Amino acid sequence: MSFSPVFRTFCRRAAERPFDLEGPDSLWALLVEITLRKCGRWNRYFHTRKRDVRREQTPLLDSDCDMEPLDAAAPHPEDEAVLREMVEHLLRGLDNRARAVCEMRLQGYEVDEIAAALKLSTATINRKIRNIKNRMKRLWPELPDLP
Repeated sequence: MSFSPVFRTFCRRAAERPFDLEGPDSLWALLVEITLRKCGRWNRYFHTRKRDVRREQTPLLDSDCDMEPLDAAAPHPEDEAVLREMVEHLLRGLDNRARAVCEMRLQGYEVDEIAAALKLSTATINRKIRNIKNRMKRLWPELPDLP
């Protein structure tokens, strides 16, 4: 806040009724009081419901209109890149059937659905999944045990 509005307020009020100022310190105390009250008024003014800066949102750019809202729990791009590399490395060492099982499992399919789609028994699918988990443990021993 600049000094000018405070000084104008002081001059206007002094013209209405003179201040009883005992010394230079009391003048500064009065100017500080006027300044603090003005700041308080502006604070209330800018925090009223329609002007509250805490409600402000960044405007969307035209290119952002088709984007989904950001999810705080979503992984960071670096994490996604690491995961993508890990999955690619895992899939590279698998035969075609095991790769298909792994891809479908990562997409959320259940064992019965994978078995039906690949025309294999559920025991074969479970064995492939167990082998994939064992391969993951060999490749990345630092990972926690998988269920």
